[in-house]
Amino acid sequence: MHLMTLFLGLIFTISTLANPRDQLQVLTIEEPPFNFTNRAGELDGISVDAVKAIGHELGESIDIEQIPWVRAYQMAETLPGVVLFTAARIQERESSFYWIMPVVQNSWGFFSLPENQKTITSLQQLKNERAIGVLRGGAREAYLKRHGFNNLVAATTYLQLKKMLLKGRISMFFFAKSGLMELGADKGNAVCVASSYEVVPPPSYIIMSKVTDAETVKRWRHAAAIIRSNGTYKAIAEKWARQLSNECGATAVYRNGLLDFSNQ
Repeated sequence: MHLMTLFLGLIFTISTLANPRDQLQVLTIEEPPFNFTNRAGELDGISVDAVKAIGHELGESIDIEQIPWVRAYQMAETLPGVVLFTAARIQERESSFYWIMPVVQNSWGFFSLPENQKTITSLQQLKNERAIGVLRGGAREAYLKRHGFNNLVAATTYLQLKKMLLKGRISMFFFAKSGLMELGADKGNAVCVASSYEVVPPPSYIIMSKVTDAETVKRWRHAAAIIRSNGTYKAIAEKWARQLSNECGATAVYRNGLLDFSNQ
């Protein structure tokens, strides 16, 4: 019995001293052009390249798993050793995660069918819309709820939002301008829409779960700082700015250490 107790104690000690980096789960979602599955079936995008560059700086191979947003977000909120990208740094999330590295500055727009486009000068006007579509559990839904919107209809995918717009269930949807440009390049998913009003949100980040050990957080932040200071991330951002301009007409520039879609 004494030997068995010692054996179990040894196993426990080894498990608790195991290198925390071996337990990291690196998660992303389908969010073009930041992180998406390309035509070759591979994970691609500016955020994917940034995470891989951090891994290279750490001397580690990063395995990335793509799962639905709600599940990924719940894991990052509750489990140790979870990296998730990308997530807008909105007020509701500030204390819930470690913010490793800003990647992009997005622009969010209210999109309607061209024949229904309106002149909108403030968020307050939009509260009078019949129904505004948003992606369930996302930063844009949280943003509008914080601003007192109660006319929201949630969907799980962009395609669902498109169908609801075409069928008249919603009068417009609130979506990322950059993502709409990329999706519009796929003619099978494209629908002609016009922006009535745009807002500039906080930057989108690579984040890490709050219950992750401090040493792992420190290492990732240090590696992220290096790729931002030595030109690695700038080269990644400028490559994607050129590629998106050529493929789908997106306008983005490297500015203030970010790939900026806001045109401001």
